[in-house]
Amino acid sequence: VGTVYNYFPAKEAFVASVLLQRWEQAVAVIEETARGGREPEELVRCIYSQLCAFMDQYRVLFQDEGAVAVFTASFARYHDLLRSQLARPLQTRCENDFEAEFIAEALLTWTVAGEGFDEIYAVIRKILK
Repeated sequence: VGTVYNYFPAKEAFVASVLLQRWEQAVAVIEETARGGREPEELVRCIYSQLCAFMDQYRVLFQDEGAVAVFTASFARYHDLLRSQLARPLQTRCENDFEAEFIAEALLTWTVAGEGFDEIYAVIRKILK
């Protein structure tokens, strides 16, 4: 146990490191899909599925009151970064950066709320080129 704290100052830093590593994998999949020149629906579905997989993998952590209390302050700080990471691959399929950010925020909000892809995409489809 002590060895872990040679690398991480606290349990929260260790957990954040694990989350970051998995999130970076999700972003890599999303960016690869975007580079593949796929249809907008396929890209949005990829983002949605990566968000769902991430949420499912760490659902217990997201529902733990202690963890939520620790990470709430960090969430606000990193929310803009998260949204911009999701918006970046959407930018070539939108009229402007605002639309890409709007879609990214909608995906974050409605995926976390448990909405299905078809309901979310019905609205997003109207924004994409």
